[in-house]
Amino acid sequence: KVKGVKFDMTNYSWLGSAATETTLLAIRSDLPYKTYEDLKKAKEPLIMGTQFPGTNTYDNASVFQHVLGLNMKLITGYASSTEIMLAIERKEADGVTLSYSALYPYIDRGLVRPIMRTKALVPGIEKVPVINDLTDNEMSKTLLSMLAVTDFVGRPYVAPPNIPKERMNILRNAFAKVINDREANEEAKKLKLEMKYMSDEAALKEVRYFLNQPPDIVKEFTKYIKG
Repeated sequence: KVKGVKFDMTNYSWLGSAATETTLLAIRSDLPYKTYEDLKKAKEPLIMGTQFPGTNTYDNASVFQHVLGLNMKLITGYASSTEIMLAIERKEADGVTLSYSALYPYIDRGLVRPIMRTKALVPGIEKVPVINDLTDNEMSKTLLSMLAVTDFVGRPYVAPPNIPKERMNILRNAFAKVINDREANEEAKKLKLEMKYMSDEAALKEVRYFLNQPPDIVKEFTKYIKG
């Protein structure tokens, strides 16, 4: 329902996705909080670095904050996730919600500690608690599952609508071969990237789940996502 949006994502010609992502809530390692329960007891607000409403750093933090009732203060205005991480290093900010692929170098060197994650799983974070498991409220679980759709779909590739079926079959087959290609994956690993093939049908299933929610869920979700 965002003003100015005149398109339907399900009408595009989907090739699939090249990777699944996972969004983490991560905080400075020198802070005393080690678990979700610790954050729930925090007397002082957790200062979260964000870019602006409509970006993942803001929207994910906003949903995490309100759905789980966490004591957070969202600071906007950072130009990029790199700027946010610099602010955390300077101790101007306490935490961030960001993809694991972007956070990995900072986790690896001990700057931040992951506290929770969306339910999309990628290798290396299996032990990080899933945010959906931290609430018993069914609406909250749905909102968090909606938030995870962009993680599951990850890095989608789409073409314009109404491309002939024969041409799309060629594109989809070529796309799948590249994502599953050994040499392509070796090259990706050199760039510290993980590739994981998702078919066009699987990606569209996630998108339709997101877009086909009932009005009461949409109303609640848009309280926290400013678009």
